[in-house]
Amino acid sequence: MVAGKLLTKAAAPVVEEVVSPFVKRLFKGVKVPTKTQKIVGELNKIDQKTILSSIKQEPEAAQGWQNMFMNAGSDDVEVKLAAFEELNQSLTRFRGEAKLQQKENRIDDMFYKDAKNTEPPNLGQMGQDIQSGKTAPPEQLFDFSNEINDLVKEGKLPRGPQNRFEAIALGTNKFDDEQGINRMIRRFRSEKLPLGRTEQTILRPQQRGMTKRLQRESNLTLGKDEGFYVGTPTGSHAHHWNPLALMDKVVDGLSPKQSKSFIRYVEKELGIFSGNHMGNLRQLPENVHRMLHRRLEDLGYDPRTLKSFLGASLKERKAFMKKLKVDFDKLEEDIFREMMVNKGNQAGPQLK
Repeated sequence: MVAGKLLTKAAAPVVEEVVSPFVKRLFKGVKVPTKTQKIVGELNKIDQKTILSSIKQEPEAAQGWQNMFMNAGSDDVEVKLAAFEELNQSLTRFRGEAKLQQKENRIDDMFYKDAKNTEPPNLGQMGQDIQSGKTAPPEQLFDFSNEINDLVKEGKLPRGPQNRFEAIALGTNKFDDEQGINRMIRRFRSEKLPLGRTEQTILRPQQRGMTKRLQRESNLTLGKDEGFYVGTPTGSHAHHWNPLALMDKVVDGLSPKQSKSFIRYVEKELGIFSGNHMGNLRQLPENVHRMLHRRLEDLGYDPRTLKSFLGASLKERKAFMKKLKVDFDKLEEDIFREMMVNKGNQAGPQLK
């Protein structure tokens, strides 16, 4: 049950007309202070669904959510901070329960619906049905690697998935292809790629072949790789703050000598490191990592759409990096704030 209790120092009941459909649904016609409306209205869709799902499971939770949001709109700083902390804890709890339930339901749907049917599923056909649209893909993918391995050992699966569509059919975002290369599905259910795309999962340096990514790492790193991917905590990403693909486009057309010279200039004059330099490493939780990539796209630093600097002058390349420096300094402040929230050192709803 959500523990929220309305505190005596809540915001004064100065109200405006409720506009947000979610606010209407949560407060059911109750007049809500403007500040509270704003906080509730800024929740992302996942948090909205989490809250509504929790109320469906525990109807008495509705009052708790209402109280927490009212307190979050308080003018009293202590009340506000306590409310945000309580919101954060409640959202974290219900998100975790929802994900676990989805995971369990997915496995149940695939293997335990018909107890009389002991025939292992036809994984190839399941993948074809996903690819053709005959079967709808799941709402979300999880890393089912361990569960799938157990099912194969138990004889409930003939093998693990070997392509993206078979993996989606099983609800997993990771799989080993026919060559034994571990791959992961990214951008699943995005607008442009409803079934996502696959890329090779990052392996230890000694296990990886000379891929395009590795070539970029080699070209853009001054000196030796001092262990860029070593020590990244489980659940976090070793993110290149100055993205590899972006910097690769900035130095496009320069000779190896010119490229190294330009990278040194950027490092010395702007404090921006490149490649696998440890100064270019940011170990980010998955939710913060996703937010960062969305922000990079919004700021115009998406390597997929950024035009190559092939044929551009050094002056143009330097001007671009100077603008990037300004934008990235501000972005780093935002990331630091989200990391503080993520670790519980600062109040505020966590990212999804």
